[in-house]
Amino acid sequence: MKETTLIYLHRPHQTLMLLRNKKKDDLNSGKWIGIGGKLEAGESPYEGAKRETYEETHYIMHSARFVGTVLFIDLTRHYEEKMYVYTSEDFSGEMHVCDEGELHWIDDEKLSDLPMWEADPYFLSWLKDEKVHQAKATYQNDHLLSFEETQM
Repeated sequence: MKETTLIYLHRPHQTLMLLRNKKKDDLNSGKWIGIGGKLEAGESPYEGAKRETYEETHYIMHSARFVGTVLFIDLTRHYEEKMYVYTSEDFSGEMHVCDEGELHWIDDEKLSDLPMWEADPYFLSWLKDEKVHQAKATYQNDHLLSFEETQM
């Protein structure tokens, strides 16, 4: 099973989002997502989140809050992924151009207007509390069949 990170950088009333529009044959093409990616061998989820944040934005993440885990199941592609979700307000540096898409600071009240995966609004809602969440998102033909959150 692939393990990945998803990071939402936040500043007052805005969240950094990535419009995936640059990679050929991108499953996420045309969707707005947080930053992140695959864990490398021997890398902890937190280390991966810091690395991915720098690689995709050039921001240096100094600390982050672990928000939860999501097990993605794609019935169409016979694919499973475990994703570790983080948020951070503690970062520095100058944002640069991302190879995977366009980075934009989005006003928090406008996030729900963006085209994104159907389960992503759940993750964004997790940023508003101090809980650690655990969920399973099952997709078929790129549509969410179920989102089951386990209370911890």
